[in-house]
Amino acid sequence: MKLVADENVDKPIVDALRAAGHEVWYVAEQAPGITDEAVIAASVGRDALLLPRPALPNIESGRSLRWPPRKAKA
Repeated sequence: MKLVADENVDKPIVDALRAAGHEVWYVAEQAPGITDEAVIAASVGRDALLLPRPALPNIESGRSLRWPPRKAKA
């Protein structure tokens, strides 16, 4: 399977996927600091599944945060 792993995906996860025979284009290795739009374009251009950065825990509320954050409803 072809995958694009966002740069915040942990390296051991990328290594395990590669060891399992998957083709992984890892943003942290290939193009660190690129925009989210460029990460999506890399995934589409490679016809690959995108592994996004994991949800960040919100320690104060006990809930996970979404990235990018949702816009507030008016």
